[in-house]
Amino acid sequence: MHSFTFVEGAVRRNRLLTNLTNAAVENEMKLWLRQSCDSGGGRWERERAKKRQRSRTQEHSDESHRQAAKRDRKKKLTSLTDTEVEPSD
Repeated sequence: MHSFTFVEGAVRRNRLLTNLTNAAVENEMKLWLRQSCDSGGGRWERERAKKRQRSRTQEHSDESHRQAAKRDRKKKLTSLTDTEVEPSD
């Protein structure tokens, strides 16, 4: 348990923490290691929120493109019906 010895040595050099027991140091070290997988402090949640935002932005963009295409088709149809076709005799 070389890591514990290293951390304990660092703790013992801190004058404010010299009275801590080895068990207290070890428990805090274990807690820190368990929580270190998300050292970004909510990194996973922030990433999920980013993905949701990107998805909503993409959906909005897709909807905007669909609406624009629909308007273009409508304009085209309107312009076709507005032009008069001369009957050929």
